[in-house]
Amino acid sequence: MNRGSELNRIRYQPVLDNPTDWDIIKNIRPGALLLTLAWTAAGGVAGYAYGKPFRHVGMWAGAGACLVGGLMSNFVRSQARLLGYIQNDKELEKYGIQKKQLVEVIRKRDIRPREELFK
Repeated sequence: MNRGSELNRIRYQPVLDNPTDWDIIKNIRPGALLLTLAWTAAGGVAGYAYGKPFRHVGMWAGAGACLVGGLMSNFVRSQARLLGYIQNDKELEKYGIQKKQLVEVIRKRDIRPREELFK
């Protein structure tokens, strides 16, 4: 089975079909931003601790890398929630959309022996 196609299926009800960048930014959760802030501080401390001859440069590089990575991660997760790739109950409630139960159709495999299929 191609695992990539399984991961790319929409499993939840989409909130917006084509969200703009501003829609995505507005829907980043505050808890995710706090986690990004914590990782940024930890990256700064680690950069200062391990950047021995140039401690201030290491501090800013570590903090900057963690900040950019955290913001990119938040952007992608917010977009995935709006498009329905990951659970998005809070977004559906925020936009006032009734939650529908999506039914996944699975192709059933014939389990008869191969000889019976070709009679």
